[in-house]
Amino acid sequence: PAGLTVVRFRSDTTVQVAGRERPDTRQACVGPSGIEVSVTMDTHRIYVARDLTQTRTCQREVVIEHENRHARINFDCLDDARATIHAALLRLVPTLGWIEGRNLNSVAANTEFLNKIRPVVREHLSAAVGRARARHAAMDSNEAYRRDWAKCG
Repeated sequence: PAGLTVVRFRSDTTVQVAGRERPDTRQACVGPSGIEVSVTMDTHRIYVARDLTQTRTCQREVVIEHENRHARINFDCLDDARATIHAALLRLVPTLGWIEGRNLNSVAANTEFLNKIRPVVREHLSAAVGRARARHAAMDSNEAYRRDWAKCG
């Protein structure tokens, strides 16, 4: 291979909580009032062998086209991850319920909800990356390389 596409996916999750406390008993009830998940590519770079970058050749164009297809898979992976995470959160949120107790604070409640949400986000991001890896592997088969190089005669 004369090219390489490098990617690193990242997810960030934040939860806002809201609740009520009875002043006479200090009994509180806290639930999630907002959840935000961001899935991004922290790193996305395409490398092409130095000898192919000096002049415009058929081989150079084939390598760039091939690496751009890898890049498209990575962007598709983002879309896939975002959609499956969104669907999973729609199923999860109604099950989160409320945290009840005395002297609850929002930091502890936030952490408890994050501990329930983050594994779901990681699971679905990992699954999307796995599906993307399978597509990358198919593109990088010997047969696929033969087809690509055949374009240059």
